[in-house]
Amino acid sequence: MEKYPALSLLSLGLANAVTSSFYFSKYLSEKDIHGRDILKGASAYIREYKEDNPQEVFNYVKKSIEITSKLNDYKIEEISDLEKEVISASEEIGSTKSKTLYEPVLQGIDNKIEVILNIKEKNLGSLIAGTLSGIASFCFLLATYISLSGKKPIQR
Repeated sequence: MEKYPALSLLSLGLANAVTSSFYFSKYLSEKDIHGRDILKGASAYIREYKEDNPQEVFNYVKKSIEITSKLNDYKIEEISDLEKEVISASEEIGSTKSKTLYEPVLQGIDNKIEVILNIKEKNLGSLIAGTLSGIASFCFLLATYISLSGKKPIQR
């Protein structure tokens, strides 16, 4: 390390820059879904529903999805797709009393809610790791510059 200190510092700086990029891209690729509890409640309502009026379930789920969509500024495509499916199923099934018709549809809607709930949330740890790696990268690259320019660091 003493023979080529600038090269060592440069390689450490670049390694930290790559690490920082990895963590920032990981953080930015994750979705921040607000209102997960509302969707969990809708899913539980579907699973526990035992009555003969599926329109109640559709109305409850539509309202839950509507609230969740508003909380997320209508930016999450999976929620928008689910909302369209619930509206379509509600119109097709209507007020049927046949469980053989509406139970599979409700199960499909519940499965899609579970998929949405399993979407990975933004992780603050990725943001912190990316920031710290970026700062370390800057420090190593600054030390490389100082080493190559021959200037002495400021001493007190």
